[in-house]
Amino acid sequence: MFWAALTCLTLTGCLACAAPCREAESRRERRDFEMDHERCESRARKQLGNIDLGDYRACMRVRGWCSAPDDA
Repeated sequence: MFWAALTCLTLTGCLACAAPCREAESRRERRDFEMDHERCESRARKQLGNIDLGDYRACMRVRGWCSAPDDA
């Protein structure tokens, strides 16, 4: 049972990495990007107020964003 769960988690992680990136082209998508940006930024913030860039990027990738919109 343990190995089945571990294999499932690994495959899910790999599929998330291989998924195509979302592009924020419409107003709604830009708003979604901004909301995800704020969530990930607060999640990656450390005690001293510094943001762990790796944690931030990982959080955004999980939500499907590979890069910021051009005029964000």
